[in-house]
Amino acid sequence: MSAQVLERLVEETVALRRRVAHLETLEAAVHGQGARVYSTTAITLPSSTTASTISFNAERWDTDNCWSSGSPSRLTCNTPGIYVISAALQFAVNATGNRFVGIRLNGSTYIANDRRAAVANEGVVVAIATVYQLAAGDYVELRAAQTSGGNLDVMVVGNNSPEFAMIRVG
Repeated sequence: MSAQVLERLVEETVALRRRVAHLETLEAAVHGQGARVYSTTAITLPSSTTASTISFNAERWDTDNCWSSGSPSRLTCNTPGIYVISAALQFAVNATGNRFVGIRLNGSTYIANDRRAAVANEGVVVAIATVYQLAAGDYVELRAAQTSGGNLDVMVVGNNSPEFAMIRVG
């Protein structure tokens, strides 16, 4: 192989590595930092007006170490910024009472919530989302309650319930 061919191959390899690094940077910008977690098992909630914290046992993705099995109810912000935070729960069929789902910041302040009346012959689905500026170390948790008069499950439904996510958008 001539010196010119070898030099050209080295130049093309360097240029290709730069393009790959640029694409990786673009991919990180598109995907952002965040996580989406879910539970593989139904979650039983007692009948109460006091919300319970929902724990998760699996992740769909986690690009910034936001979720840990050691704190299974929390998504923790490691990169400060503006986040879209969302959740979805489907309650089992029961025609009595209300269903509540809320996103709580740092264990004390609700930053989004929704309350729905039960519907006869249908499981109530509650999907909520908010946009919120988070600092490094802030965490969010999903809380839920129901007032059916007895225990009621949050059902596992495909890639829909129970799910909890946050993604940095700015």
